[in-house]
Order: sequence, then structure tokens, then C-alpha cells
Amino acid sequence: MVSPSPDQVRAARGKLTQAQAAKLVYVNDRTWRKWEGGERKMPAATWELFLIKTHQTSYQAIYNF
Repeated sequence: MVSPSPDQVRAARGKLTQAQAAKLVYVNDRTWRKWEGGERKMPAATWELFLIKTHQTSYQAIYNF
């Protein structure tokens, strides 16, 4: 798994606020804004955690079970 693009981060957040999304992955909303703004790359592990917690993927899809 690789780090997502800012567009992918924005799209995956859906109807959640940036603060709500940030809380799910244990960061502050400023960090989330930087990921969406392209100032920083979201770590791949954080991306994976966010996708799992928001039911946008499964362990099987991530690990090819």
C-alpha cells in the first residue's frame, strides 16, 4: 500500500469533517488539512487505518487474502 494523493484523501473523507476524520486516525485536524492540501503525505499505515475504520476496504482487499 502506498500513500494516497490529496484528492484520494478528500474523496475518502466523504461527509466527515476534517476534524472527525482526523480523530479516527489519532491526529489533529491541522495534520489532516495538510494531507488534503498536499503539504504532507499521509503515511500508508494511516491511510490503511482510515479506510478500514470507514469501511471503505477490507483486510482481504489490502492483503490479497
